[in-house]
Amino acid sequence: MAFLIDTCIWIDVERGTLAPSDVARVTKEEPIFISPVTIAELQYGVEMAQDAGIVIRQAG
Repeated sequence: MAFLIDTCIWIDVERGTLAPSDVARVTKEEPIFISPVTIAELQYGVEMAQDAGIVIRQAG
């Protein structure tokens, strides 16, 4: 089995309202995937924020 994780999960992890360990507890050792649509949504959000003059920090 594998898991397809949606945008809202990644945003909650980034904001700190959901811990990566919470995701791992559900997914265990199974693969986790992100859809091309989710990648596009996240990229769109970054681009809109930058257009609004919001500074985006890089993770890591």
